[in-house]
Amino acid sequence: MELLAKALRADALALLHTDPDTFLALDGQVRGFAASATSLFFRHIYLQRERVSFLDLRAQGETTSLLSDYTDGRLEREPRYVEVYRPHHLRHEMRACLVAGRGYWGGLCAARGDDAADFDRSDRRLVERLAPQLGAALRRARLVQGATSCLEGKGSAEAAVLVVDRMGGAVLWQTASAAGVLEELFDTALSRNRADPLPLALRSLVASAGRSRSFDREPAAWELTVQGRSGRWWTASLLAMSEVMEAGVGCPRDAVAILLAPARPASTLRGIAWAYDLTEREAEVLELVACGLGTGEIASRLWVTPYTVQDHLKHIFAKLGVSSRRELMARIFHLESPLERAFAPGDRG
Repeated sequence: MELLAKALRADALALLHTDPDTFLALDGQVRGFAASATSLFFRHIYLQRERVSFLDLRAQGETTSLLSDYTDGRLEREPRYVEVYRPHHLRHEMRACLVAGRGYWGGLCAARGDDAADFDRSDRRLVERLAPQLGAALRRARLVQGATSCLEGKGSAEAAVLVVDRMGGAVLWQTASAAGVLEELFDTALSRNRADPLPLALRSLVASAGRSRSFDREPAAWELTVQGRSGRWWTASLLAMSEVMEAGVGCPRDAVAILLAPARPASTLRGIAWAYDLTEREAEVLELVACGLGTGEIASRLWVTPYTVQDHLKHIFAKLGVSSRRELMARIFHLESPLERAFAPGDRG
C-alpha cells in the first residue's frame, strides 16, 4: 500500500477485497483516510447509488475512471465527494477494477488533496498495468499460508441470529451465541477499530439489501460466505422478518435479520473454485469429488462420459498444483485467507 501510494502520489488510498460471486466487501485496507471518513467511504459504495460504481466500470469493460471525468468537472454532483472527500480536503479520485481470471476480486480508490493536480493518463496507464497483479494478489488472499480446515475450523460452531437496522446497521437484538461469531468476523483489517456495530462483510450485505427494491420479496437471495479468524467459514443469510417475528422478537419496520451459520461445503467450495479460476463445470466436478463420488458416478450426475470427467480432473489438478484426488482434498480443506499476507513485503505468490 505504501509503495502504491508513492507511485500514484496519492494522499489517501483504499483497497476493497470482495466476494467474486456477489461483489460484497469481505475486507479492505485504507491509508490516509481519517477514521471518521473510512466508514462513510464504504457506506457510499453499498448504501448510496453512485453515478459510476465499480460494477458499472466492470460492465463497461473499463479498468479505471476519474471522478472529474464522469462528473464533467462538477464534483459536487457526486455525493461521495461532498460527504467524504471535501470535508477531508481531498478533491481528485481515480478508481480501478481489480480482476483476475473470470473473477472480480476488488476495487482500488486513490485520492489526492485540494493542492494537488488531478490524475492524468500516465497515472491511469500505471494502474491499468498493476490492476491484474493486484487482482491476483486478492485472489491469493484465500489461498496463502496456514493449515486450518476451511470446513471445521476452531471454536464454537453454533448458529446465531441478529436483528439490525437495515439503513444504519445498528444491532437491535441478537441471540446469546452472536457475540462469539461477531468476534470471529471482526478480526479483519477494516473491522478491528469497532467504530461500527457490524464487521465490514455484514455491513456490506445489509447495506446492499437496504437499497434493493427486491429484498422484501426475495430475502433468501441475499447470502455471503466469509472466513473467520479461526479458519471456520460462515454463511450470512438475510431472513424474512416474518420468520423472526414468529419467534417473538419485536422489530421496527426497517429492521432486517441475519442468520450466521457454519458454511455448507458447497458454499465453501464455490469460493475456492473462484480463487483457483475454475470453470463452472470444473467447479461442479470439484464439489462432487469432495462429496466422495467416483469418476463413473460424476459422469452419470453430469450426463457426460467418464473421459470428459477425467479431462476436467486433469485441468483441476493442474490449476491447484496437485497430482491426485488425495492431494486435491488435502489442498481444498486446508486453506486460510489473511488479506495482509497477500500483500506482505517479499511475498511473490
